[in-house]
Formats: sequence, C-alpha cells, structure tokens
Amino acid sequence: MRRWFWMVLAIVAVVAIAYQLAKQREPVEVTVAQVERRDIVSDFAASGVFKGNSTSVYSQVAGIAAAVHAREGQTVQAGAKLVTIDAKDIEAERARVVQAAAAIERRLALAVHALEAAESEHTARLAASRRALAVAIAERTRVMAGPQSQLIQQARDRLEQATAARDLSKIELARAETLYNQQAAPRSLVDAALSRLRADEAEVRASLSAIELLESQPTKEEVETANARVRAAEAEVEIAQALGRGLAVRRAEVSVARAELGAANAAVRQVEARFQDYSIAAPVAGVVAKLDLRRGEAVSPAHPVAVLSTEDEKYLEIEVSDQDIAKIAVGDAVNVTSGAQPGRRYQGRIYHLATEAELKPDAAVRVRILRARVRVDDPEGFFRIGMEADVEGEAATVKAALTVPSDSVVVGEEGACVWVVVAEKVERRPVKLGFVTFAHTEVLEGLQEGEKIVVRGKEGLETGQRVKVAGSQP
Repeated sequence: MRRWFWMVLAIVAVVAIAYQLAKQREPVEVTVAQVERRDIVSDFAASGVFKGNSTSVYSQVAGIAAAVHAREGQTVQAGAKLVTIDAKDIEAERARVVQAAAAIERRLALAVHALEAAESEHTARLAASRRALAVAIAERTRVMAGPQSQLIQQARDRLEQATAARDLSKIELARAETLYNQQAAPRSLVDAALSRLRADEAEVRASLSAIELLESQPTKEEVETANARVRAAEAEVEIAQALGRGLAVRRAEVSVARAELGAANAAVRQVEARFQDYSIAAPVAGVVAKLDLRRGEAVSPAHPVAVLSTEDEKYLEIEVSDQDIAKIAVGDAVNVTSGAQPGRRYQGRIYHLATEAELKPDAAVRVRILRARVRVDDPEGFFRIGMEADVEGEAATVKAALTVPSDSVVVGEEGACVWVVVAEKVERRPVKLGFVTFAHTEVLEGLQEGEKIVVRGKEGLETGQRVKVAGSQP
C-alpha cells in the first residue's frame, strides 16, 4: 500500500515540474506600457436632486401602515395626510368608550327628568298645602269670631243692591216679552233678559245666606271641625316639606351621573386624541424628500416616517461616485444643467461634504457614493424642490503626476495592483492610487518612473511567469 502511495506522489511531482517547465518555455504575450509622468485633468460628473431644509416626520405610535398617501418628490401642503396606520384596536376602543358615554348620558337624562318631575310635584304640593292651610286658618278665625256687625251691614247693603237689580231685571224681561210678542224684538232679547234676572235672583239668595251665616253663632262642632281642618292642612304642609328633603337623594343621583358623564367624555376625548396619532400629516408645506414606506410595513416612533424639504434654504444634493471623491472639495466651482433648460448652464459651488460614504440606494450593484451639497446661483428661482439636475466639476490639473494606463490597474478585495515586467517575467505590485480618469490613473506609491507594466494579457498571470512583449501602449 505504501508503495502505491509513493508512486502516485512521484507522478504528481513529475507533472508539476513539467507544467512549470512548460510555462517557462511558453511565455504569455502581453502588451505593456511605461510608467511616466504627465499632467492629469481631473474632472467629474454627478447628478442630484434639489432639496431644502429638512423636517423629519415621526409617528407617535407603533403599528402597521394601512395606506401611504404621498410619494417621494411630491409637493404637499401643511396638514396633508402622508400615512395612515392601521387603527383597528383603537377604533374598537373608541366604539367602546363612546357607547359607554352614551349609556351614561341616557341615564343622566332619566335622572334629570325624574328630578325635575319630583321638584315640580313637590313645588305644586307645597304651594297647594300652604294655600289650604291659609284657608283653614281663615275659616277657623271666622268661626271663632262669631257675628260681626260691620260684615253684616256690608252683606245687607249687597242684598239691597241685589234686590234692586232683580226688580229692574223683572221689568226689562216683561218689556222684552212684550216686544217679542209684538214681533218687534228677537227671542234672544228675551233670553238675555231672563238670564240677567236669574243671575240677580241668585245674588239675592247668596246675600241672604251670607247675612244668615254672619248673624249665627258658631257651634262646638263647627269650632272642632275648623280646628281639625287646620291640623290636617298643617300635616299636609309637613308632608310636602318632607318630600322636599327627600329630593336630595335624586339630586345626588344627578350629580353622580354628571360626574360619570364628564369622566366618560374625557375618555372619549383621550381616545379621539390617540386616534389622531394614527393619521400622520405633514407638519409644514414642502416636498417629500424621503418616504421609504409601503403598505403593510411596520411603523415605529424611533424612525422617521418621512422627510420633508422646504424652500427656506434650497440646495442641490449630488451623489459623487467613490472614484471621484478625491476630485472634489468644499469651495469647488461646478456647472449645473437641467434637461428642462437645454443649453442653459448655472454656476454653483460645493459647500458641504458628507462625513462618510454610503452604499448607493436602489443600485443594481454595490456602489459607494459620497453626498455633497451645492449652492446654485438661481436668481430667477427656476429650480424647485424635487427637480433633478446634472453637475460637471470645473477642470483641475495635477502637474507631472506619475501615471499608468487605467486599463492596467487591477482592483480586488486586497486593493489595487499592477503587473510589472522585470527581466521578461511579471510580478504583482500593490499600488496606491490618486486621481483616476478614463485614460490614465495617478499612482502615488508602488511604482517608479520608467517601469513597464502589463496593460493587456494580464488575465491569469502569476508572479514569476514569463511573458513576451507583443507591443507597447503609450
């Protein structure tokens, strides 16, 4: 078994040696270029969107987005609805407290109605009992007083007047009947005269009765009856007053119901206020700069739902690719153009750079960008929040930069490198890059002027591999 092992190992070694010898015997054809110094014009291009002072909009509650009413780039007014959060739970709670408040309100209405009815009954009963007591006392006073000469004389005077009126009514009745019989007057004249006569006769009888009553002396029974009536009237007054004291219970019931209704209405207002939190509105007018939310996604008070930009301090935010980051600085002048005004160029200046790069959102491949802000000279106010624009950097020249063709640079996970040709063999050389243009790239460290580097044919190269220079590239 060990013998076979050593045989296989020997075969592998022979094949490896043969492969290396074959590589040395068959050099790879490559195109090279010389490391040289040249002036590099470092320009850049970027695009961006006009924004303003930003206002972050937060949700007061956590939940699930039931509807999204705005989109990025849309102009909204203050109070415009941005997002609606699912409020099934709070709606159920609102229905419950509203129903409870309505029940208490109905109970209060019944209590108030019962109190008002009881108060009305008490007032009427107390007034009636007091009137009855006054009448009973007056009657007892009259009974106890006995005959009164002055009242008797007044009653006799009324009798005399009533008698005279009755006699006159008899005469008028007789005359009316005569005229009626002669068909000189209607029957109604007779009826009217007869009615007056009967009324006068009734007055005469009443006057006679009054005189008889005033002239009579009260009996023991009359006095006892009068006293009993007074006592009964006094008892009725006490009962009415006692009923009044019993109204305190009903008043307490009304007070309790009113307090409960106040608490229930406060609960309704509290739920209504919470319900408003489930509708997120724009606090100010502006343009929706960011609203990365879809229906069904979670909403949290810890993260802004949207970002609004206002016209207070308008600026152009551009996305600078990682290859161009080294080419820009605060204070650099740029040209700004827009597809809405072909041929028109606006002057701008970079006034802010982000502190760190970030991954470009929604990019198909992983690309890192640096956000920069440009203040644009726009006296006519053409650019509005949300409009897009293109930016071209003013040309800047790096004098006598050590350069290589951009196609010769290989960028991998370990950084940038080039393949250097030394004595017809190649070696991998790590380099530190400076400005990068389409044609040439500045090398800050790793190469010397005059060295030759591989431009084409570098695929699959290994350190120490022999190469054959098939041509040179300037």
